[in-house]
Parts: sequence; C-alpha cells; structure tokens
Amino acid sequence: MYGLKQSPRAFWKYLTSKFEAVGMKQSNLDPCLFIGTEVICIVYVDDLLFWSVKEEFIYDVGIKLCDQGVDLEEEGDAA
Repeated sequence: MYGLKQSPRAFWKYLTSKFEAVGMKQSNLDPCLFIGTEVICIVYVDDLLFWSVKEEFIYDVGIKLCDQGVDLEEEGDAA
C-alpha cells in the first residue's frame, strides 16, 4: 500500500471488490460503510471495524474475505 501515489486508490478498489464479492454493498451515504445482511463494516485506511448482533456473523464474513484472498488479522474488541 505504501510507496506509489496511486497505491491507496488501487487498494481501495481491491478492497471494495472483495466486499462486493462476499455480498456486502457500499453505502450511498458513506463510501467507507459496507452493509451486509447480518454485518456492517467501517473502513478507515487499512483498518476494518465490524458490527453485528452475533459475533459468529462477523467470523463468517471474515472467513469469506480470507477465501477471497484478503489477509485479515484480528485485533480484538474496539472498546
């Protein structure tokens, strides 16, 4: 992601395509908000913050993203 001036844009397009591939849609109100049937996600630079009523739904989306080639690391609860 670092080095070239077009790298952030390329990363954003990559990440957006991966979210769409797992069934999450980009919000019309905020392009950094992705909404799925059970999970929502906020993207800030290269950090992802997921919310859901059940933690298992977040893990399901995480597994799907990993299957798409996205390298995720769990950092724990946002609180």
